[in-house]
Amino acid sequence: MGRRPLRPGAARRDRLRRLSGNALRSCRGQRRGEQRLDSHVPGELRLGGDRLGRRHRPHDLIAFFSNYGAKTVDLGAPGVNILSTTPGNTYQSFSGTSMATPHVSGVAALGKSLFPGASPYALKALLLGSVDPNASLTGKTRTNGRLNAASAVSCLGEPEVVLEAPVGGFKASLGEPFEISVIGANCAAPAGLGNVAVTVNGATVAMSSASPDTGLYAGTFTPTVEGPVTVTAVVTVGAASATQTVNGTAALNYACSEITDTWVDVTPGTRLTTASNSDDAFSTLNITFPFSFYGQTYTTAYVSSNGFLTLGSSAGADTPGNASIPNPAAPNGVVAAFWDDLNPASAGDVYAGLTGAVGSRVLHVEWFNVPHFTLFGSSGLATFEMSLYEASGEVRYRYLDTDLGNPSWNAGASATAGMEKVDGSFGKEVSFNQPTLTNGKAISCQLGVPPPPPAPTITTTAVDDATLTQAYNETLVATGGTPPYTWSVSAGSLPPGLSLDPASGALTGTPSAAGSYSFTARVLDSQSQSDTQVLSIAVADPLAITTTSLSGGTVGQAYSQTAAATGGATPYTWSVSVGTLPPGLGLNSGTGAISGTPTTEGTYAFMVQAADSGNPARTDTQALSISVVGDPPTIGTTSLADGTTTQPYSQTLAATGGSGAYTWSIATGSLPPGLSLDPSTGALSGTPTATASYAFTAQVTDNLSQSDTQALSIAVTDPLAITTTSLSGGTVGQAYSQTVAATGGATPYTWSVASGALPPGVGLNSGTGAISGTPTTAGSYAFT
Repeated sequence: MGRRPLRPGAARRDRLRRLSGNALRSCRGQRRGEQRLDSHVPGELRLGGDRLGRRHRPHDLIAFFSNYGAKTVDLGAPGVNILSTTPGNTYQSFSGTSMATPHVSGVAALGKSLFPGASPYALKALLLGSVDPNASLTGKTRTNGRLNAASAVSCLGEPEVVLEAPVGGFKASLGEPFEISVIGANCAAPAGLGNVAVTVNGATVAMSSASPDTGLYAGTFTPTVEGPVTVTAVVTVGAASATQTVNGTAALNYACSEITDTWVDVTPGTRLTTASNSDDAFSTLNITFPFSFYGQTYTTAYVSSNGFLTLGSSAGADTPGNASIPNPAAPNGVVAAFWDDLNPASAGDVYAGLTGAVGSRVLHVEWFNVPHFTLFGSSGLATFEMSLYEASGEVRYRYLDTDLGNPSWNAGASATAGMEKVDGSFGKEVSFNQPTLTNGKAISCQLGVPPPPPAPTITTTAVDDATLTQAYNETLVATGGTPPYTWSVSAGSLPPGLSLDPASGALTGTPSAAGSYSFTARVLDSQSQSDTQVLSIAVADPLAITTTSLSGGTVGQAYSQTAAATGGATPYTWSVSVGTLPPGLGLNSGTGAISGTPTTEGTYAFMVQAADSGNPARTDTQALSISVVGDPPTIGTTSLADGTTTQPYSQTLAATGGSGAYTWSIATGSLPPGLSLDPSTGALSGTPTATASYAFTAQVTDNLSQSDTQALSIAVTDPLAITTTSLSGGTVGQAYSQTVAATGGATPYTWSVASGALPPGVGLNSGTGAISGTPTTAGSYAFT
């Protein structure tokens, strides 16, 4: 039946991730073996936890039953015959790694109480930097020493340094970056006060910290030459420094990348009986051609039922529980497509097939519809394969279906993919307990230096202009390269008041001086590859429209006013953003001139907007209005009838044009006594009381306060009366002359016979009123 070491499930992983940033301490167990793998204890979840605690016998010797690990166990601590409290208010002595761990945790707690500002990383550095060297621990812990509580809590205000990664004896791949993690702290001042410097074979490595106050710094280095690799970390506080060095080697390794490939079905090929019919079994397979693997040639493969094969030895080929790569423990020489606890004995089969001609043959091994081992229920079925290429030594993995019906198994969540040298000292891990082996994926691995990652490219080609006294925020963006990036200004200068964040590329601040500023932005990736981009920022005063009102216009008359603005970057672009201009008027977008000839009276409210030529354009708006009136009124009355005393008088003044109702008034002069002017109708009425000639100026005003005037006059006289009441008689044939007389009225008079007739031969002088002539016919003549 399938068996495997304990592996953290999803729930336990989540709980431990929530403890990230805390100092985790775990015992290493007591199976008397070396713990080589970073896979199955909380500390190895790489959450900043401490793999602290080994068990010691009295007299400072390692306990015979204790596990150990030169790469995975940090230090030793007492764990034999530890006096402990027991139920019933008694004491007993116990032994075990669970007795050692509380010593470490307790000392860490003491350190925290004495130095409350210390981060978990600073506490770890304090513990590891204060161990007592111990011969029995040499080569069996990372520090080769045993916990010393007194030293750990006696802070001398000196720096502490711990090279978390890599560990001594590490193997790096040519052309691929490896991680460097350093704790640099000072128990008296842990908040990032230590200056951390790292070199690899003498070359400086850029280190950064996501949270400087933790004292944890990270960086990467890419070896380019095979051979020894020495990593040195130095932490300096004032004049004091602490140094730690680890040694490893760099060698040629497989470089793997995701590719687009076609599934090769070999189920019609050879069925591998043992691997297909058994759980945790393997079949011996003749490769049929010499396959080159890590510089050695192999012709036999041992195909496991659990998704991998081995070269060079069958030892461990029946192992169910996966492990990380590399792993000195068997199985070694692993080529793993999907190493997990699979069970072809329950369902599915394992097949092998050969394609290609001699010299370019390819061996394919396919796990077809195999389930995961389970004691309860059933599992989904996975289909995947690997291919070994004769000509190039390439290894390919293809994944047709990796859904095993459980999130803890699906897509490689509990599987290993990669390859390992036959001695277990070196390898390439493609995936380990991560759901990355998804359906349809294909991966190609070849022995050689991978192509260098592309240099970073700054994709920001322009940034916004800025406005004086207004907050500015732009972020420069880069792609490619190997993050994290470091940003700087390599030439020119930023506008005063702005700064560039070296970690994020954010340009922020408040400009304090107007002008155009050109500068060169530079981005540097973790592999010291860089790119530059010339940029500029124009800083201008805020844009402001200074026109706050406009004069009115008149229908039919030309109109011209210009809106003005200051600040921003000229030229401006003008527009009406809200409302409308009076009909007949338009706004010049380039000059801000409002011009034309209004056609319709009324009051028109609108919002004018100015946009400058900056990037982005600054804008300002101003509410304005224009009142348009019609033609002014015109008085059409040019003269008036005269008046007569004691007689009623009535005349009406008339006007045309203007707007709305008229209001009439006497602008100058005066009306004849007894007469008045109606302001609403323009009627002159009344009864004159005094004779004279009266001159005055009439004025009419419309409801828009437009007006017109007209000079007029009225002459007032007494009533006209004929004073002659009788005439003398006349004789036929004899000359006759009499004159009629009148008073009042306005001379001269004009006389006429209104009715009846004068005697024949006699006439009326119309100008003088004289009746004269020689009557010709006797009679009595009556006339008016």
